Amino acid sequence: MANEKKIEQQGLSEHDIRLKKMETLRKSGIEPWPYREPVDTTCQQVIFDFQEDSEKQYKVAGRLLTIRLHGKTGFATIQDRSGKLQVYIRKDIVGQEKFDLFTSYIDLGDIVWFSGISFKTKMGEITIKVNDFKLLSKCLHPLPEKFHGLADVEIKYRQRYLDLISDPDSKEKFRKRSKIVSLLRSYLELHDYMEVETPMLHPIPGGAAARPFVTHHNALDSEFYLRIAP
Repeated sequence: MANEKKIEQQGLSEHDIRLKKMETLRKSGIEPWPYREPVDTTCQQVIFDFQEDSEKQYKVAGRLLTIRLHGKTGFATIQDRSGKLQVYIRKDIVGQEKFDLFTSYIDLGDIVWFSGISFKTKMGEITIKVNDFKLLSKCLHPLPEKFHGLADVEIKYRQRYLDLISDPDSKEKFRKRSKIVSLLRSYLELHDYMEVETPMLHPIPGGAAARPFVTHHNALDSEFYLRIAP
């Protein structure tokens, strides 16, 4: 990778630039979407387990949210299902080829696997000092600007995956809902209730006095009504 020419970016969209990076990676023998790489912890667990002068090796993976390069070093922030974690990468540790790969072909939104030991920066932030990394999933589309959430409500509800990546509050609502539904199910199962699925579409409107939503069922060539009262 160190000998690869820099990708010509003039006149290309961000998506096109990432496609070219993906093609270059494959030509270099690097699969942009490899099968897997084992992890043994989460971002929050690294922070929770931190001890000064510990030499414990961690293997963690997450989506890149920020990258800050400073010459021969760089800081990045990754996020997994548990939260965020800072990683620190140095050319003299990972080597010239790996460092060039990180600085030239890794983008925000990519899912990357890191291994290394934890330490505390001068600012007091628990960080992984990287001794190796591997691209797990190349992100071909840029994420929402600065991760401040989606301003467009239409996109917010039609592309939930973007909303969940960029807005921690939305993710927390989904997490809480999942926990609440799980608790309700467990409680009712414990008291010998049985869960059943009832139809959402009916050939005749019913269930309440509200005006029902009507749609056409193409396969049956019939009008159906959305259930008003679940």
